[in-house]
Amino acid sequence: MLGWFIVISIAGGDEPMKVGDVRTLATWRSSIGGVDWIDRLVERRLAKFESGNGYPTRFSTIAAAALPLIANGKPPAHSDFPVHGDDYFMPAGWIGDFTAYVERIASCKPTDSLVIEVWDLS
Repeated sequence: MLGWFIVISIAGGDEPMKVGDVRTLATWRSSIGGVDWIDRLVERRLAKFESGNGYPTRFSTIAAAALPLIANGKPPAHSDFPVHGDDYFMPAGWIGDFTAYVERIASCKPTDSLVIEVWDLS
């Protein structure tokens, strides 16, 4: 499958992220254009590339930069092209399995440090 698994979490030092633990704020899957919003944050210096090669790639940011993008209960929309795999089809702009931990998100202060991890699903 061509696409990404995205995790937004409260920063916890160098500890590895554990999806679903108390620091996880949101997770979702997207097609290949689904990380464009992170690129825009980096271009605007609202996020910083930290490390990685897709397994995962790790970015740092603050709550004020990232959380408004999921405030409507959906991850950031994106446009790309449909993907036809050997045994699957993903329409343009596909997003799936979105989970947001609303109470955790609401308790974040605008200056809280966050980590965005992007896992390559190919």
